[in-house]
Amino acid sequence: PAKAILTKEEAQADVAFWWAATHDQHETAAMALDHGADINAKMGIGGHSALHAAVRDRRIETVQFLIAKGADANLRDETFRSPAWGWADHFGLAVLKTYLLDAASETDLYAAVLHDAPDRVSRLLNLDHEQWNLERALRSAAGQGRPEIIEMLLQAGADPHARDGGGRSPEDLAVARSRYESVDVLRKWRGLDVSGDSSYLARVDRLDGALGADDLSTLRSLLSLDPAVVHSDPSE
Repeated sequence: PAKAILTKEEAQADVAFWWAATHDQHETAAMALDHGADINAKMGIGGHSALHAAVRDRRIETVQFLIAKGADANLRDETFRSPAWGWADHFGLAVLKTYLLDAASETDLYAAVLHDAPDRVSRLLNLDHEQWNLERALRSAAGQGRPEIIEMLLQAGADPHARDGGGRSPEDLAVARSRYESVDVLRKWRGLDVSGDSSYLARVDRLDGALGADDLSTLRSLLSLDPAVVHSDPSE
């Protein structure tokens, strides 16, 4: 029985906790934690935690119990290297993903960017911005369309020219996903005029109009002025 195991060494407390957490036995799981069990122990096949297992099995109350008890929403499993909110995304559990991202964004800059939580981004940057890969966060913010967060990251020292493994800059990612405001924030940072007809959206509209009218002269003019102005599918 789980209760008997609780009086033994810590490793067995982990076993007791795992069994209880994966069987929705919250009171027993809490007892195991009181006896030294590690709430983040990766005891699942492939190296996942009880929180990952609860997400996979769609056990919402257990997810809430584990988060309330201090489970790490940013902990990655050993096989897919994904946090629990990534598992929720994989299984199409949008509400659960949002719930977990809310918890994760308290302590993780990348989760805060994805969750669109500028207040938390600001707090994490003020605490210790040197522990984060600001360029990674900037590319995420650009691709997700987070103009306010982009400004914060640039002011914190993120390099707007840094490219990912595929050779894409933050501006490339924003353009590809039609994140109009984000493109303009990045261009303004480079000293370009983004007011009025010089804004990204205005140029895209002009390019669309020229395409629709087969206006080759305007097309040549727009593309020579700014080859990066393309109208991409936001779902890409």
